Amino acid sequence: MKRPVVLRPLLEALDELEREWLLRQRCYERWVAEKRISATDATDRLQRQESAIYHLTKFAESSEAVRNSVLDNTSEVV
Repeated sequence: MKRPVVLRPLLEALDELEREWLLRQRCYERWVAEKRISATDATDRLQRQESAIYHLTKFAESSEAVRNSVLDNTSEVV
């Protein structure tokens, strides 16, 4: 995937993924009942998206921890 024209902050991207995940939960439930998608496929897709949200959240947390650590260390040098 190429770099987007507008690169939004990671937390905004995560918010959008979570919003989409909640929307899919509602849609997939109806689509499974209408036989537009199998329950297995719906579950798999939701689990994949949930995993992406989890991994990116952990990445954001660890990035923030590293950034804070670096900032803490550089402030002591001054």
